[in-house]
Amino acid sequence: MVVTAFLIAVGVAMARRESRRPVRAIPTGDLATGVYLFTSEGCATCDSARSKLIDSVGEGEYTELVWEREPERFDALAVDAVPSVLIVDQTGHGRLYPGHPRRALRDL
Repeated sequence: MVVTAFLIAVGVAMARRESRRPVRAIPTGDLATGVYLFTSEGCATCDSARSKLIDSVGEGEYTELVWEREPERFDALAVDAVPSVLIVDQTGHGRLYPGHPRRALRDL
């Protein structure tokens, strides 16, 4: 019973922390309109974020950018957390959602 209450409390705290992470408008440089998932090879939550994105938009409907392969892109876009989702609209404006893609998917 104590363990269950603890796990619920941890889940609520994590959800609140994620909801406070600011969505940032960023210049997107040469990125085309679309959805981008920023990950890292050692990221424990990136697999879950990838699965959620596939379930929501489809397997071929987003682009994954991996830090170990494109660190300069992460630096240019000031992506400092993985997973993060970037949505680039038709006007070329980008919104970066740090953390799990739940909030980003609501804005699609």
